[in-house]
Amino acid sequence: MGWDAFGLPAKRRPSRTQPSVTWTETISTNFSACLAAFGFSYDWRREISTCDPRYYRWNQWFFLRMFERGLAYRKKSRVNWCPNCCTVLANEQVVNGGYCWRHEDTLVEFPRNRAMVFEDHSLRPINSLKI
Repeated sequence: MGWDAFGLPAKRRPSRTQPSVTWTETISTNFSACLAAFGFSYDWRREISTCDPRYYRWNQWFFLRMFERGLAYRKKSRVNWCPNCCTVLANEQVVNGGYCWRHEDTLVEFPRNRAMVFEDHSLRPINSLKI
C-alpha cells in the first residue's frame, strides 16, 4: 500500500491548514484503519509513503546517480499552470485546447526549470549506472 504526498489533494488541502506531511500521515492512518475494519489483508510492513524520508531518500539518490552519469539533466521547459488548482498539470490533464480538466479554466503556460531524464536509452545505456 502506498500513500502519495505529492498529488493534488495533498498539495491543496494542507496549504490552508497544515503541512502536507502531517495531512498525508493523518489521512493514511485513518484510511488504514478503515481498510483493516473492512477486513482487507495487506502486508503493512511493505507500506510506503512519498513523504517518508526512507522513501524519497532513495529516489533522490537514484536521480543524482543518473544526473552524475549524464542520464538526467535540467532544462527550462513549458508547464501548464492552473491558477484555480494552484498547481502544474500534466499534459493529459489539459483538455479542449488549453483548459484545466477539473473546471475548464484557462491555463497559464510559462517556462520553469525542470529535471529531465533522457528517453533514448540507446544513446545512453542504463548499464552505465554501476553501483
